[in-house]
Amino acid sequence: MKLQNTQQLDRQRRAGVGFHSLHEALDAIATRDFAVMADLGGVALLMIAYRRRRTTENGEKGETTKLFTERFTTASERLGSEHAAVHGR
Repeated sequence: MKLQNTQQLDRQRRAGVGFHSLHEALDAIATRDFAVMADLGGVALLMIAYRRRRTTENGEKGETTKLFTERFTTASERLGSEHAAVHGR
């Protein structure tokens, strides 16, 4: 059994599969960890940008509604005014 495992490892090393040293294995793990962390950071930035845009758009809609309400209120007050200049002739 040990001989088969050793032969299999030798074949993998010759084929370029596997790691030749602990340093190579740790380097590969660190590289993968860095890639995963970079991906997670990118996803987090996309989520933040999406939420910021959504909040901004909702704020603009609220501002538009507020302006419409103010204009409508002002117009209705003017129509109800008793001053002749407001009614127009």
